[in-house]
Amino acid sequence: MVYPEGDRRVVKIRRNRRNYQKGRRRKKAVWFLVIGILFAAGLAAAYYVNLPHIVMSAWEAQRASADSAKNGQVQSRQGADARAAAAASSDAGQEDGADAAEEGSAEAEPEEAAPVTILFTGDVWLDPAVQKNYDAQGIDGVLDEGLLSAMKDADICVINNEFAFSDRGVQASKQYTYRVDPKYVTILNAMGVDIAGLANNHALDFGTEALSDTFVTIDGAGIRYIGAGDSYAQASAPAVVEAGGQTFAFLAATHVIPEVSWNVQNRQPGMFSLYDETGLLDAIAAAKEQYDHVFVLAHWGQMRTTELTDYQINDGRKFIDAGADAVIGAHPHVLQGIESYGGGYVFYSLGDFISTNRIEQTVAVTFTYDADGRAVKIIPAFCSNYRTMTADAARADGVFDLLRSISQTIAIDADGVLSAR
Repeated sequence: MVYPEGDRRVVKIRRNRRNYQKGRRRKKAVWFLVIGILFAAGLAAAYYVNLPHIVMSAWEAQRASADSAKNGQVQSRQGADARAAAAASSDAGQEDGADAAEEGSAEAEPEEAAPVTILFTGDVWLDPAVQKNYDAQGIDGVLDEGLLSAMKDADICVINNEFAFSDRGVQASKQYTYRVDPKYVTILNAMGVDIAGLANNHALDFGTEALSDTFVTIDGAGIRYIGAGDSYAQASAPAVVEAGGQTFAFLAATHVIPEVSWNVQNRQPGMFSLYDETGLLDAIAAAKEQYDHVFVLAHWGQMRTTELTDYQINDGRKFIDAGADAVIGAHPHVLQGIESYGGGYVFYSLGDFISTNRIEQTVAVTFTYDADGRAVKIIPAFCSNYRTMTADAARADGVFDLLRSISQTIAIDADGVLSAR
C-alpha cells in the first residue's frame, strides 16, 4: 500500500513496522544464541559432572578385568593346589589305608588260644545219704576240697546224671530206681557242673513225667543236658560250648535201657539209644563238621567187671573214626581200660563217682587244650561214708597200676598224665 506523501504518520508507521520486524529478528537471533549458549553450557556441565564417574567406571572396569584375570590365575593355581593336595591326600590315604590294613591284618591275626580244660566224671547218683551229708555240711560233705577245686576250676564240667530230678511219676518195675527231690540240684551247681548226660538206665525210672521234671530242673539250674529229650532231634543234638576261641560239642547215648520203649524213637520224652549206632555216628559226623572238638558219653558194657564187650570196642573205635576226640564210658560201676586209637581216646568206664557208701577206685579225667596241643590227665579218687575224695599217693598208684594193667595202648606217668604208646 502506498500512502500519500503528506501523511507522515502513516509513513512513520511504515518505518516503525520495518524497525519492529528487524528488532524481532534481532531478538530471535539473540534468543537462539542464548539458548545455544545455555544448551552448550548444559552439555559441558553434564559432561564435566559425569566425567569422574565415567573415568571411575572405565578404571573400575579395567580393574575388574584385571582382577578377573588374576582370579582366574589364582583359581587355576588353587585348582592345581587342590589337585595336588587331593593327590597327596590320596597317597596319604593309601598309605594310611595300607598301614590300617597292616594293623588290621595284625589285629586279625589269631591270638594264642587260651587254655581250655574239660573235666569228666563217672556215674553220679545223689543217694539219700549223700543228701544228708549235704544238708549237714554243704558241698564239703559231698566232695573234698581237691576234687571240688578241680571241678569248679575246669572250664567245662561234665557228669553222667544217673537219676531223675522229680517228686512225681510211677515207679518202674526194676530192682533199683533212682529219684531225687529237685531242690538238690544245688549240689550240681555247687560242684560246678555245666553239662549232665541223661542217656542211661535210670533217668526214666519214674516215667516220662519225672524225666520232663528233670529237664525243667536241670535247665532251670543253668545246666545243659544231653542224651534225652522231648523229640529225637532234641535227644540227639549236642550241647555246644565256646571257650578259648574253640568250640566243643558233647553228645550222649545209651546201650543200656530196661525196655525198648525208653528209646526216644518209641517214646517221648525218651533216650538217645545206640543199640543201632548209626544215629550216633551221624550225630558225631555232623557235629565234627561244625565244631572243633566232639566228645561222646556212652552208657554201655557189663557191670562189675573190667572185661570189655565186643560192641564197646567196635563202637568206641567207630565213634573216634566219625570225628570224636574222646569217648567217655559209664555204667559198669568199676574202672575199665583206656584205649588210644586214631588220635583219640576211649575211656571204657570211669566207674562210680558219687553213689554208694564206699567206692574203692574211681577217676575224673581232664582234657586241656592249649597252644601246645592237648594234654590228658587222670585224677584218682575214692569214696568213704558217701563223700568222694582225692586219692592219696598210695591209692593213686593203685589206680594207675590197675589202668596200666588193663590198657594196652596208653602210658600213664606218676602224675596221671596220659600218652599213647
